[in-house]
Amino acid sequence: DSKPENYMQLRTIALWICINIILMKELSNKKEFVYPKNKKDIAKVFGKINKKHSLKLSKSKEKISELNKDFESFFSKPVVNIIKLLLNK
Repeated sequence: DSKPENYMQLRTIALWICINIILMKELSNKKEFVYPKNKKDIAKVFGKINKKHSLKLSKSKEKISELNKDFESFFSKPVVNIIKLLLNK
């Protein structure tokens, strides 16, 4: 049972783990992986999309400060923090 305010994060992490397990299992069965010919173009498009959304999200200094604090606290010890989230502590 998780706290209601943690539901979305825990659900996202659980789905992310499941999807990665499935992808890794599928990829391990492939003998050769073929990249798309336009992989640089795809990367540029995704970069533009990410930039657009990150700029929109971080319009205020308050949000930037909060995001940086959250990022630092979570990614300073990612494994420990994921376990804490999963154990709801």
